[in-house]
Amino acid sequence: MNNQAIEIKKTDLNYKDIYSGNIHSWFPNLRKERTEEFIEFINGIVAIRKKLYETKKPICLIDPLSTYASALLFTKADIDTKQLFYFNIYEGQREKDKTSTTLVDKIRNSFIRTIKNDPLDIEQRIDSFYSSITSFSKLELEKLEDNTRIEITYKNKIVIYPQLEQTIKINPTSKFSKFREEKVVGNKNAINSIMTLMNILSFYNIEKKENAFLDIIPFSKIITLLGAAGTGKTMITTKAIDYLANKCAGLNKPFIFLPVNADTKSEYKSLSERQLKRTFDIAYKGDAINIILIEEVDTKIFSRNNIDNKNSAEQSFTGAFLEAIEGTDKYLGNFGIIITSNRRTNPDKGIKRRFMENVVYATGLEKIKDHITVFKNKLKKGIENNYVQIKHWKQIGEQSKYNKFQGGDIKNICLRINKGIISKLNFDKIHNNPIKILEQLAIIKDKDILYEIKQYKADSLKFSKDFLNEAK
Repeated sequence: MNNQAIEIKKTDLNYKDIYSGNIHSWFPNLRKERTEEFIEFINGIVAIRKKLYETKKPICLIDPLSTYASALLFTKADIDTKQLFYFNIYEGQREKDKTSTTLVDKIRNSFIRTIKNDPLDIEQRIDSFYSSITSFSKLELEKLEDNTRIEITYKNKIVIYPQLEQTIKINPTSKFSKFREEKVVGNKNAINSIMTLMNILSFYNIEKKENAFLDIIPFSKIITLLGAAGTGKTMITTKAIDYLANKCAGLNKPFIFLPVNADTKSEYKSLSERQLKRTFDIAYKGDAINIILIEEVDTKIFSRNNIDNKNSAEQSFTGAFLEAIEGTDKYLGNFGIIITSNRRTNPDKGIKRRFMENVVYATGLEKIKDHITVFKNKLKKGIENNYVQIKHWKQIGEQSKYNKFQGGDIKNICLRINKGIISKLNFDKIHNNPIKILEQLAIIKDKDILYEIKQYKADSLKFSKDFLNEAK
């Protein structure tokens, strides 16, 4: 089987309204995200079609494949959704001299009819439109026989023909590298628990769709990480995911990161629920090793007892979440769920039972040397460039521990120090020259950090007092 690779870049989509038409003016009440999604979908069809045409493939393959790939790459189409619309978009497109205009005109006109028909449930109709057109394109492609394997990529997504599947690729060398150079300190129990899950997930066999480790001894696939702000929850989870992503790359196993974040929730009826289900559906497929991350869960999932009876969408979202995590009992051993929070809330009883499977606490910095390590992490660039010159790290660590600072506090202190020395720079004399920058930077000594520790403590107490008075 021959192999062909087609990469679509952002610059390939710069057609503006040439092909999509002026959807903005035709439907001024259609929210911006959906308008831009349609424009990108149409531009994607044109871009993919042009590159496929260069491969000398027949139009009967080019048109449905460009439509199918663009729907998967640029929309949230679900090919398993029941077809609500019927298309005949490829008729008359067999001739070689046909351009993209005929195809996209038919799709655009169908999209416009879809929106006009039922403006009250526009979100669901748009989703159904994309799903239906994807399903129709897939049926057309399944009729064909071609001995070429075609990979169409855009950013981290890949659509593969003739398998007609979509995968997500992640470059583990950059995706989760935020804290890679920093040493994790404290939080020993939390780190051990999360790293255990990462190692267990790496046993998953993609071909057999089974995890040999879990066949011997079960381990909770849900970890609830609780801890006050600044205790290192984000660093722990980021470094753990970075570890698993790199391990999967070394084992040549696909890895997918699935965050349940602000983008998952929508003010539009049922859209949040569908997006949540899609996240878990990807994990349930078993085609990769996955991590589902829900940070600050108390801002996303609410107890049904605390939701206003009139807010049916929020009730439905919580119900969908409960169904999804209950379904993890049937999972293949290929994904874990990490949940974080800095508040001990009173969640729904059903959710609380699942969260309690494996609760670990981010206790933060535990020893003087932990505080010293974080200071060195945050001042690393200064130490390397020799404008941070500290003689007595132990005294700094002692003062930090005495004030019960956590990693977030130390980060703030170091940023305040940097702000102080940057404010004294003469930017007219620097001229984008690193050497000139270093020549002007003041030296940071022990007394500077000790002063800022004392000042930060006083300011934080004042801030809390002012905030509480204002709240009254």
